[in-house]
Amino acid sequence: MPTLCVDFNTAFADWHPDIDNNARLAVDMAHSPSGAGWRQITHYDQTYQAKRFQRYDFGKKENLVRYGQEQPPEYDLT
Repeated sequence: MPTLCVDFNTAFADWHPDIDNNARLAVDMAHSPSGAGWRQITHYDQTYQAKRFQRYDFGKKENLVRYGQEQPPEYDLT
């Protein structure tokens, strides 16, 4: 499991085992990702995959209930 934590932090959190305090890895991981929930992270991934700045994608059926359409609408940035 420690290898997975190191790989995750190296890829996503600009963490490097040669520079950062390895003894604090367990404490740091207990608070990672801090400030973001899994739904927010999922939403970032959905936005990246869709290549459009859109609302959260709940799936076709739930999108119809929430948005009145199968695909989540894009955010209006005007």
